[in-house]
Amino acid sequence: MEEKNTSVTFRFPTKEYKTLKKIAKNEKISLNALVNNMISRFLQWDMIVQKAGWIVFHKNTMKEILQCVDDDKLKEIAERAAEYLKDITLLMSGTTDLESCLEVLRNKTMNSGFVIMESEHENNRRIVFHHGMGRKWSSFFKTHYEKMLEDLGHPVRCEITNNTLVLDILPDGV
Repeated sequence: MEEKNTSVTFRFPTKEYKTLKKIAKNEKISLNALVNNMISRFLQWDMIVQKAGWIVFHKNTMKEILQCVDDDKLKEIAERAAEYLKDITLLMSGTTDLESCLEVLRNKTMNSGFVIMESEHENNRRIVFHHGMGRKWSSFFKTHYEKMLEDLGHPVRCEITNNTLVLDILPDGV
């Protein structure tokens, strides 16, 4: 079923309107599409993340902090973080099934300025994250997502590089 649209009129200060038009032109999208994207992002992400306990942190600072944490402690923190991700997903989407968790993961990845690609690969659902944050970041999220997906009952196989994490969500029963 196709979703209905509603027409509304908003008033913007001229300066903001000109800025929005310029951004839309640079992005090669209509002003309407830009504003729709902004509203969707606000409703699906910005409005909720602060309430969910997330903060903005500069990535160079995070990389330095991660370098000070030994691998065992990093794994322990990643596993605990996966445990409360279920609560965050419930807050953000109202449910904790696989698709809801993956939607939160997608939003988090894209809103962090990282790249995410999804595909089918050898009968598995493959998700590739390119983050540019180093091996410790990859290791943290490998443990984090393995635990999260396994807690949801979905077997997963992970590969990491210094700047990329690959998740293969395996078919049930594998």
